[in-house]
Amino acid sequence: MTLRALLLGLLGVSVVCGYTYFNDGVLRQTMVVCNHMPTSVYGGLVLVVLLLNPLLRRLWRWSGERLRLLRPLTPRELMLVLALVLPACCVPYSSMLRILPRVAMLSHHYARTQVSWRWREDGEERSVLDYAPPQMLADISADENRRLTGYTQGLREGRDSIAFSTVPWAAWTRTLLFWLPLFGILWVCLAGLALAVHPQWSRHEHLPYPIVQFTAALLPDEHGQPNPIFRNLFFWVAFLAVLLVHANNFLYVYYPDALIEIRRSFNFAPLARLFPTFMRGGGWDLISPRFYFAAIGLAYLLATDVSLSVGLGPFIFCYAGGLLAGYGIPMGAGTAFTPRIDKSLVFGGYVGMFLVTAYTGRHYFLHLGRRVLGLRTTDTFDASAIWGGRVFLLGFAAFAANLLALGLDWQLALLYAFLTILIFVIMGRIIAETGLFFIAPYLYPCTLILGFLGEQSLGPQVLMIMFIL
Repeated sequence: MTLRALLLGLLGVSVVCGYTYFNDGVLRQTMVVCNHMPTSVYGGLVLVVLLLNPLLRRLWRWSGERLRLLRPLTPRELMLVLALVLPACCVPYSSMLRILPRVAMLSHHYARTQVSWRWREDGEERSVLDYAPPQMLADISADENRRLTGYTQGLREGRDSIAFSTVPWAAWTRTLLFWLPLFGILWVCLAGLALAVHPQWSRHEHLPYPIVQFTAALLPDEHGQPNPIFRNLFFWVAFLAVLLVHANNFLYVYYPDALIEIRRSFNFAPLARLFPTFMRGGGWDLISPRFYFAAIGLAYLLATDVSLSVGLGPFIFCYAGGLLAGYGIPMGAGTAFTPRIDKSLVFGGYVGMFLVTAYTGRHYFLHLGRRVLGLRTTDTFDASAIWGGRVFLLGFAAFAANLLALGLDWQLALLYAFLTILIFVIMGRIIAETGLFFIAPYLYPCTLILGFLGEQSLGPQVLMIMFIL
């Protein structure tokens, strides 16, 4: 690790976190971070390798190879930069900051404007939010007009921006002191778990880690020389072909009379009448496919059976859903936060993958668990895996303790924490095995627990806590 790599990484974090909201929320451009493999970060890596490193090499030679600061960036330095920037991508507009402020503040807005959120009981006005722990929501008690109305309608006058001191920070202090440590605990917990399972997945099961392979193919050698792939003719032919398609379609937006759009999406809706069962199962999106060059490229890094499974899985799922719908059992009935058959099937798949993963690595995980607890074992493990396991256990306990402090009993707190970890582990497993860089399973522990136990066994306060989480 070098100081310049650390500074570059922190600069990258600042750019991602500082520019993303302006790009996504103000300019309404394509999202800076929209999946698990953000093109903004990897595009920046390509620019560093192809433009910045050659410039640094020339300056370094011009200085007589005396200024170490001008040496081309090495793979280790670039990996440190990525290790800092990529985790920060979960913070800006498309992730945490798009959800947390709205839940914390707009809940008060709906309680004030929606009749169904309020009722009278024993002569007193009651609200749904009476069941929510106060630290989970913003505090509007002191100045509701400024804090709540100011959030929904804005505080500025005319076209002038408000000052930093104008923001009613007192409304956010309590809830941020609850949420940010909770997010940090879960973050550290998952990082420790990643260190613990990585040796099993990479060395023993030989998972391909396609996104890591792709990243490694972009990195220079130890002397800063570009990877040999950048001297491959076929690479540049494919790269230029994709670039021309995107450049043409970009210019077509501005000059539709002079250019012809190269379509990447196709509509086969007339075929729908030939496959009624498939369409009943939700096949409309699949008969209007859109080609993503990145997904096609990553498919070459996968085993053919994995690519086949990823490609055919959605079609089989929709056909099975159509069969059930034909018998009056629709799989997708309800909203994203109601127990649904299709999400239960997806969760069943996650549980199955979790059990297979645990069984496949049972020897490794059992002996690692002994070392994590300080017991002796004949196997040897990396220190990072042992300490990662210890950090995971402490983080899991701290996360469950926070849920316990909110008002959940210890059984529900442990169950909620376990389901959260299970979902993240299997998402990580899918990414490591298939390179699938966009996963949206829409699995929520609150919905799963509600589906198993029912709302009457849980009660309104427990439901409120879990659904806000």
